[in-house]
Amino acid sequence: MLDSSSYNPRFRVLTPMMLLHLPDSQLLDAIYDHAVLTMEEDTYLDPELVASLPEGVRAVWAVILFEVLMGCGGLNLLFWTEGEPGAETILAGLRYLGAKEHAALVCEAVETAVRTQSRMTPYRLEGSQAAYRASLGERLFCSLEARYWGLPDLKRILVQAVRDNPKRFCLP
Repeated sequence: MLDSSSYNPRFRVLTPMMLLHLPDSQLLDAIYDHAVLTMEEDTYLDPELVASLPEGVRAVWAVILFEVLMGCGGLNLLFWTEGEPGAETILAGLRYLGAKEHAALVCEAVETAVRTQSRMTPYRLEGSQAAYRASLGERLFCSLEARYWGLPDLKRILVQAVRDNPKRFCLP
């Protein structure tokens, strides 16, 4: 359920004019807050609820959460956790926002996850934190993660996409 005190109610409704007047440092948080307040959920999201967001709002929401995943556990965590945002939603968001190099890297990660699924299945079936830590020992995504940190700044790409066409990031 949503803890509405964590999100700025000012962004429940978001207009292109509001986005134009926000400084870059607040722009992505405003769209993220708007997404969460629109869905009225911030955990255990139903894919249909996520799909109901306008494409630009969904893209920013998914890519921000992708950055959090990368900072907390990397690509292994992306394929370990279930629910939204999944790799498909993140990939669509990266493409929508014009983050081509990031999207290509996520495509490679998906290919790696598919190719190594049989190796990872026993860890996932166990499902414990110990199993997750053990799965990291497989080192499936290390080279991709190293490349990720050398890619252009994703937040700058997102901010530029919003600045270029703010109407794409609001409810119609």
